[in-house]
Amino acid sequence: MAHRIARSFRDKGESIEDLRQVAAVGLLKAVNNYDPQQGPFESYAIPTIRGELRRHFRDHMWDVHVPSRVRACATRFTSPAKSWRSSPAAARNPASAPSPPTRA
Repeated sequence: MAHRIARSFRDKGESIEDLRQVAAVGLLKAVNNYDPQQGPFESYAIPTIRGELRRHFRDHMWDVHVPSRVRACATRFTSPAKSWRSSPAAARNPASAPSPPTRA
């Protein structure tokens, strides 16, 4: 189960061996924290393994550590500008288009 979930993350810049190890850690966490009274094991294990893989990408795949609140803020600001540029209003008046964020 863990290897199958790890394969779904394989095209994101990390080797499959590393992904399998991270997924195995997620599986171990699921085994250790599972409460049979809460329902089937798979419904608990799959989100736990996926969460561990996502946490790995969040924490280890950036060259410079950027806090998640800053990344969320950047996404919030760049998404409206992209959608505005593709709107009919942007095609009529490109001079008023918001400029993309600059990198330092």
